[in-house]
Amino acid sequence: MYQNSGDIYTEDGYYAISDDSYIWQVLQTCREAPLMESESFFWSEREYLSFTITSEALGCYKKVLNISTDGYLWTNLLDYGFLYDIGQEAADQIIAYARENALEAEYEPYEQWCCGTLVEIGEDYILIDDTVLCKKASDGQVYKVYLDDIRIRRWVELGYVQVGDLVVATYRGSMTENNEVFGAYGISEGILHGSGVAVPE
Repeated sequence: MYQNSGDIYTEDGYYAISDDSYIWQVLQTCREAPLMESESFFWSEREYLSFTITSEALGCYKKVLNISTDGYLWTNLLDYGFLYDIGQEAADQIIAYARENALEAEYEPYEQWCCGTLVEIGEDYILIDDTVLCKKASDGQVYKVYLDDIRIRRWVELGYVQVGDLVVATYRGSMTENNEVFGAYGISEGILHGSGVAVPE
């Protein structure tokens, strides 16, 4: 079983916890947990829950926090793997709470893509037309990708992608029913590959 402080993934599906405050309360009692050597620690030999952590305050997006049934916590929250012995009791409390409060939810990918031909560059947006990827041209749609993030805006402003290019825009936000894309942070020129678009290494 795998899980998230908001979301849990198992072989049977994907789940969410509406209130994860209890989990953080338990972890607060583990502040003095000893740091362990993690190189020889094999998660494949253990049963565990795998939480994901996203925090604007901490500047992290979908980092991992594992709680094993035998009392260990592993996380890459600080961009490096750390292993702690939080004890059997704390682990049991967290796992029991997660299992009792998990609700079915839709899977949320790490990131999403908007692919097609760059047809317009506006002041704070670009338009991407995916007709080239459709079997029937009539099925094509145009997406308005906002350039709120400086990373994607710089790539566009510096001319790394231009009107007429086949592009892949990466986003972690949302897409509205009107095909408006929010949360885009990257864009690359792509090449047609089969029925999709590939980004050269």
